[in-house]
Amino acid sequence: MNRQELIKRISEQTGEYQCDVKRVIESYEDNIISELLNGGNVHLHGFITLFVKESSEKNYINPMTKQQKILPPTKKIRVKVSDKINRQIEDNC
Repeated sequence: MNRQELIKRISEQTGEYQCDVKRVIESYEDNIISELLNGGNVHLHGFITLFVKESSEKNYINPMTKQQKILPPTKKIRVKVSDKINRQIEDNC
């Protein structure tokens, strides 16, 4: 399902106009992104938890040149899926 399909489904289920649903979803996304950029976590109970995790500095050797280099620390978004979703997926498999 892509974004437009999600908007259409929600619109059909709620009876709201697609443009209104789109505006709500955009606001939802903006607020989640803003919270993550500020270093916060987003916990959607019974669904997912989103958080930023910083990796440490890493040393690596370029196999072509044999030069040793250092990768700087990076920040990545991590997702933890709720047990409720995991159980439903396991039950359907």
